[in-house]
Amino acid sequence: MKKLWLFLFGLVGCQSVLFGNGLGIGIKKLNVNEYFSDPKAIALANAAVKGDIVKINALIDSGTPVDIQGVGGVTPLWWVVLNRGRHGYAAMETLLKRGANPDARVTQMNSTMLDIFASGTVPELIELFVKYGADMYWTDTEHGRDFPPIGDSFGLKNFENVKMFYKLGFNMNRARSYL
Repeated sequence: MKKLWLFLFGLVGCQSVLFGNGLGIGIKKLNVNEYFSDPKAIALANAAVKGDIVKINALIDSGTPVDIQGVGGVTPLWWVVLNRGRHGYAAMETLLKRGANPDARVTQMNSTMLDIFASGTVPELIELFVKYGADMYWTDTEHGRDFPPIGDSFGLKNFENVKMFYKLGFNMNRARSYL
């Protein structure tokens, strides 16, 4: 658990590097066996990271749950996000089409994948996740998360992401009703 928490903390602090080049930040490559114990989960996570769309579909068709969880709630979709960044777009889209939860959260990290993308530099990932149902207005006030994902984009002055949220129908007046 400690390894996962430390990695996720580093992920949040290194968005632009991660999403520019996968895990190109000098951290030891993540080992799928440390995060998943179920052989079906390992197979799906590996297929997703490799971008093997045929295998992803075959595994799900044979009964592997698309949101099968590993340590801390990591799912195959999270695994692609953590290991491939924008280079895993096709695998992310396939998992989302097959019903993966775009709002899944890892227990040690009080955010969703949309939060990660709002902090990053690839607005197309915001568009992909919202298309498949990610909540643009998600907050978790119980744990101190008082603003929706667009707040990360504003905070980093990433106006391409802000424009994408508005293009997708984000309404600041609706967001204020959550606060």
